Amino acid sequence: MSFKRSNKEMNKQEKLEKQPINSLVFSLAAPSIVSLLMNSINIAIDRIFIGIGVGTVGITAVTVAFGIYLMIQGLSQLVSGGAASTVALKLGKKNIEDAEKVIGNTVILSLMLSLFISIMGYICMNPIIKLYGGSGQVFNDAREYASVLILGCVCFVYAQSLNSIIRGMGNAKAAMINFLIDIFLNIVMDAIFIFVFHMGVFGAALATTLSSGVCAVIAFIQLCSTKNPAKIKPKYFKLEKNIVKTIVFIGIPSCITQIAMSVVALVFNRACLKYGGETGVAAYGIVTAVCLLINMPIVGLALGIQPIIGYNYGAHAIDRVKETLKVGFKAGTLFVTAAFLIVELFAGQIVNIFGSSDDLELYHLATKALRLSQIMLPILAIQVIGTFFFQYIGEAKKSILLSALRQIIVLIPLILLLPIKFGMNGIFISQSVSDLISGTIIIRFIMKEIKLLNKVEENKNVEEIENTEESENIVENKNSENVII
Repeated sequence: MSFKRSNKEMNKQEKLEKQPINSLVFSLAAPSIVSLLMNSINIAIDRIFIGIGVGTVGITAVTVAFGIYLMIQGLSQLVSGGAASTVALKLGKKNIEDAEKVIGNTVILSLMLSLFISIMGYICMNPIIKLYGGSGQVFNDAREYASVLILGCVCFVYAQSLNSIIRGMGNAKAAMINFLIDIFLNIVMDAIFIFVFHMGVFGAALATTLSSGVCAVIAFIQLCSTKNPAKIKPKYFKLEKNIVKTIVFIGIPSCITQIAMSVVALVFNRACLKYGGETGVAAYGIVTAVCLLINMPIVGLALGIQPIIGYNYGAHAIDRVKETLKVGFKAGTLFVTAAFLIVELFAGQIVNIFGSSDDLELYHLATKALRLSQIMLPILAIQVIGTFFFQYIGEAKKSILLSALRQIIVLIPLILLLPIKFGMNGIFISQSVSDLISGTIIIRFIMKEIKLLNKVEENKNVEEIENTEESENIVENKNSENVII
């Protein structure tokens, strides 16, 4: 059994070291892309069902509560993002024991984080919902939706952290299957709870929580298997300061990205409520659902190349790191360019799917908002993959800065300032202006890092040449000695 395990482990590591980058990126990124795309479709269908079954008030309520969902997701990334990257780096250095320690620490950290979110989230839920623009019936529905997510967050946190570890070990297919099961169950239960049992937004939240619980259990069972390069071992269910520090520090950029999205949702909600009322908030909710369908595949691509970059950077295979980054940029840019054309040409038809045909004001507002917010979509892939890249090579500070740049430092002031002059149009075009400014800065960071990688690669080649010459000299000296003898 141990022989089989080491053999499979070797095969996975050999793929990361030797398999051609194009096929390797496709094999590892495709499952992540599919799973996250399906997750985005899941969120969109959730809102479509609510729009049809509950109406505009339901969409507005879920949009208000979505900020809390993003907070939970962001805090879970603090553990899951850091754990996945750390495991990949440890396996790249052939350090199996440390990788298993990281997994053990992740299990305990996830439990502690879940308890923290549930307790603090329930205590602060009412003021947070009001802060996000909830009032009247919207507040009641948003509270109903958020309470289920907060109290059941342990399911979501474990589903995220354990599946991220599975993906970080290079088993992206298993992680994809787990998420597909999660999504399938969520959609089925959504339909049953909303249309059969008429449970409204409560049923939608309950479906999300239960399906995540099933996903978490499946992932835990898989990580107990000896088929993995590293597995769950109860003896490592104890926190180690250095490991916890590494996990959290590396996970901070992903966490900031999600928390930033929550803060941005807060600012967007308040601005939309001020300039467009509840219809404005509902329009933002529709735009968000559509944007996730575009953004998540790019995030999936970035997550898919994580083990390739992390492993080869740890193994000092700089040429493979650069090639992986190049392939990711090309594939991602091709996708977002196609998405840009679809959004700009068919915005009205897309918005109509959410049941907005019964509310013409919502239809026209959401259509315009969708077009304005996606003008700079073609550079999205470079921004997202570039930011994740610095996290994967251990440059956490740069990744944190770039994560905050696009979502907070540039975007939030624009959301607050542009509507003063342009009203609702200013709110939605702020995302495009922010992408232009932050994208330019991120590209400069990437170009600088590539130059540094080139220098490292050149130095490595020089050392190899010197070592080769030294070896040849030793052989020549030994041959000369043999001739003399």
